[in-house]
Amino acid sequence: MKVTIESLRVPIPPLQWFDESLRQISKCMEEPRPVSIGGGTAYRFSKESVENAAFLKLARYVSGLHAGTTLLNGGYFQELCTLQRTLDEFHEDILYLSLPLHGYEKTPEHATFLDAFWEEEPDYSKFSGHQKNRHQIPRKKIRSDLSKVTSNGKPDNGSIASSAYLSRIYSGYVHGAAPQLLELFDHITSNYRVTGFADSPFAKDHSDDFQNQFFRGVLSVSIVAKLQGSNSVAQEAYEIHNQLEPLFHGHG
Repeated sequence: MKVTIESLRVPIPPLQWFDESLRQISKCMEEPRPVSIGGGTAYRFSKESVENAAFLKLARYVSGLHAGTTLLNGGYFQELCTLQRTLDEFHEDILYLSLPLHGYEKTPEHATFLDAFWEEEPDYSKFSGHQKNRHQIPRKKIRSDLSKVTSNGKPDNGSIASSAYLSRIYSGYVHGAAPQLLELFDHITSNYRVTGFADSPFAKDHSDDFQNQFFRGVLSVSIVAKLQGSNSVAQEAYEIHNQLEPLFHGHG
């Protein structure tokens, strides 16, 4: 099962396009430098900036497209949907991070978001005495702020509800809810297909759903490329997005 959209006149860029775009964007950036952390060596940016944070989110997004393609082709739709939950949030994070750099209000939550993103993991001895997780900005807050962009500065409840509903569906795969897990049951063989179910009756639905991630990924590439000053990549991605947007209206 190939991740393509045969019915569209403008095909979604292949994985190689995302790989090359990421490589070109990275040429405009500093390279991470080796630092000593916890008695070992790790690589870190010298600047804990919005631009670098958005790039790292994009790198993980592109990695997720590769992983998702492998899962889709193998018929591992439960795991694919679990992955898609993270891709949706990475895409939202990239949009959210970019808001102040596009003229929108920079709220205290943006600083909190960045602080949590760049925070190093504590030593176990410190964590065990004071068990504290990263302070995450509520997903509802992120979606509310994003919805204001296309609704004259006011929260778009319809947009927020759509994102929340999709997240709920994926949550069933993440946490293992019965309706989602029962997709593993093959009524023809009376077996639970746990080694890949590529001929599942839900295969096309999952394939169509995953293609949306490529569409969203094009926009993420455009945003991060612009933030990092990779103008040619940003322009190309922006043009591709504009060509695809009418074809995905209501689905992406």
